[in-house]
Amino acid sequence: IKDYDQALNSVGERVGLDYSSEGLQFEMHRVDLLFNRALALKELGRVSEAQADAARARQLVDAKTMSRQPALEKLANQLSALSLAQTGAAPAPPPPASSAYSA
Repeated sequence: IKDYDQALNSVGERVGLDYSSEGLQFEMHRVDLLFNRALALKELGRVSEAQADAARARQLVDAKTMSRQPALEKLANQLSALSLAQTGAAPAPPPPASSAYSA
């Protein structure tokens, strides 16, 4: 977790880290750092912290990181289920099905 904290601190408010000056054709986006830290926090059982990172990552998705959206949504759903399991709360019922046809 400390490595992710350091990486996020070094990024600051920038969108990400560009490694081209290091000879690598790679760019690490803030979204990726938050997502990866959320995964690590989830594995450590720190669900609420993981949820906060996942939520922040979802807010930061832009045109360059749009491909991460499905993985972020999946992680958010997993964290929500874990949070409910930890609190013993029942999941919210699904919304009523809407009909495309009205009488």
